[in-house]
Amino acid sequence: MAYFVSLHIDGVDRPAKYGASFEVVNPVSKGLVGTVAAASIEDCTDAIEAAARAFQTWQFSTTAKRRAIFEKACALLQTAEYEKKMIAALQDEVGANPHAAAFNWRITVAFASAALAALGQLTTESCTSAFDPSAHISIERKPLGVILSCCPWNLPGGLSVLATFYPIIFGNTVVLKPSEYVPRSQAFVLDVLQAAGLPNGALNLIPMSRDSSPQLIPHIIAHCSIRKVVFVGSGRVGRIVAMEAAKHLKPCFLELGGKAPAIYKVLDDVVDVNKVAKDIVSGSFWQSGQACIATERVIVQRGVSEALLASICRLAKDFKFIDPLISAGAVSNFLGMVEEAKNAGAEVLLSDFKGEGLVVGAHIMKDVCPGMRLWDEESFGPVIPIMVVDTVEEAIEMANASDHSLMAAIWTADADVAKKVATRLRSMYVNINGSTVFCKPTHPIASAGSGASGFGEFDVREFMYKQITVTHSN
Repeated sequence: MAYFVSLHIDGVDRPAKYGASFEVVNPVSKGLVGTVAAASIEDCTDAIEAAARAFQTWQFSTTAKRRAIFEKACALLQTAEYEKKMIAALQDEVGANPHAAAFNWRITVAFASAALAALGQLTTESCTSAFDPSAHISIERKPLGVILSCCPWNLPGGLSVLATFYPIIFGNTVVLKPSEYVPRSQAFVLDVLQAAGLPNGALNLIPMSRDSSPQLIPHIIAHCSIRKVVFVGSGRVGRIVAMEAAKHLKPCFLELGGKAPAIYKVLDDVVDVNKVAKDIVSGSFWQSGQACIATERVIVQRGVSEALLASICRLAKDFKFIDPLISAGAVSNFLGMVEEAKNAGAEVLLSDFKGEGLVVGAHIMKDVCPGMRLWDEESFGPVIPIMVVDTVEEAIEMANASDHSLMAAIWTADADVAKKVATRLRSMYVNINGSTVFCKPTHPIASAGSGASGFGEFDVREFMYKQITVTHSN
């Protein structure tokens, strides 16, 4: 049965003010999955004002109260009921295979637990002034206010938890704009927090149609009550959001695209080339490559390149693609990047240009290099771009020849070499002898500080400011 996702403002589910809505269609079956209320400017303003009113009391809530609410929310997410509902919703909305849908639920639970643990970051510092020993200084964290959070479709449960649990647990309130592809999958975060006792207005849900977003998002950012913008998604849209926020001198948290390099170097026969190939293939093709931490560039030393490429091609031919790309536009963009690389001199080692519908098969391209879109931009498709190099120095240079900085991987039998190379890579995460598809829940994905991967981390520093109180003696 098709669902209906309402707006949720100040604790009340309601339709859009002017009755506008949009449909969600399964990308594989093309069947109607649900209908979603499409917010108007007035609806967005109502949501912001509700969040601002809720902030007046929520900011002063005790740590014990927040902990109790979020412990209950975490417990609900772990139940078989929510596991079943979240998996079913993701399969309906994006055609996810059962493994990917189950992983989304598991990472949602893990990220929620990590956000709860982040309450331990709330501390108060005190000291005596070095300039005036009679002055006592107290430093404590204060919440910012109302946060606009915008989430993408490709890891809907986990990313919506990050974008809501962290700001709210630190005393802020949130206006959540879900992806138009997965509104039900992202509304579960609202369901569990409501059931756990979160006060009305602390989290408001405002779905909007794809066509109306370019008008509504600037309106929301410009509102005087919005104190920060959290955006997780593409670099193209992230730049637009950042520029809108800059107009009003408002800070942004941006978690954008990735272009994870995987470097392979063998000094002896300890590292199993087939194991490396398996990690690369699974890391590149997980969710058909539609992940910011997917392995997007393979850099291999010439002496071991033939064996690795042969193993990658063999495994890729047998890889079963179940997850569709998200839209016809995504398929067109991906295949365009592959074709451009081919025309620019890249060698096609394996190519299945068209699967069934939005399902696209494996692509393996050798001699992909900077200047090609397939090297420079996030592909969001099942492709393994490969560059063969002669030295470790060249491998490091090519790994850093990107404006992205989320994730990297190194394979080598020499631990000392691995650690030395890791320190020279511009990446938040470096996996040694493991896939790029990995992160620690207490340290969710973030960039190395700038560039096309964005900036910011999910922690107390992002969502609270320091207030310094100086008590002077009489």
